[in-house]
Amino acid sequence: MAMGQFTFPPWWDYIYQQFQDFIAWFVALDTVAQIFAGVGIFLLCLLAWGIVYGVFQFALEIVKFSLIVSVIIHYLMYLGIKLSIVAVAKPKEVQQHWDHGVDNIKWILKRAYPKEYLKSEQFIERQVVFKRPAQPAKSSQVVIVKADANLHCTNCGILFSGRMNQLAQSREYVYCEHCGQVFVLPDSE
Repeated sequence: MAMGQFTFPPWWDYIYQQFQDFIAWFVALDTVAQIFAGVGIFLLCLLAWGIVYGVFQFALEIVKFSLIVSVIIHYLMYLGIKLSIVAVAKPKEVQQHWDHGVDNIKWILKRAYPKEYLKSEQFIERQVVFKRPAQPAKSSQVVIVKADANLHCTNCGILFSGRMNQLAQSREYVYCEHCGQVFVLPDSE
């Protein structure tokens, strides 16, 4: 063998020969059969990709689950040691420490397996939610105001948002988004 010359392993020759036999078989088919064979090959490749993807996804979930179980077991061991020390030093605080530990485990599980697992922020369309303002308090009154850019609520003191200013200019009245105070423009009386 000359220096720098690469020889393929024997299995490569076998694969190359099988591929050449497949090409010869495919070319020998008529056009309709080639189309059906091409669609079938594409579907088989798609199926193989789906199976490989599913196996990798399943393996990742197994690894994720085993890591979470390992973290929880180690945390429970830490919590057991901590609770035994607390039980000796401050017996009345054992329940509080246990509840805190259970909350931490729930937090770990919620972070690992959220309920909205399939809802990714990339795929959620923005939803516009229109909320009715809170009902005005019984003691609140209708306040007559001039449309101005720097209005604030006389009831709760919050500055009007841009949306509230737009509504005040386009309608006869507007509600405070925070407390529900009614404001009426003088032109609409």
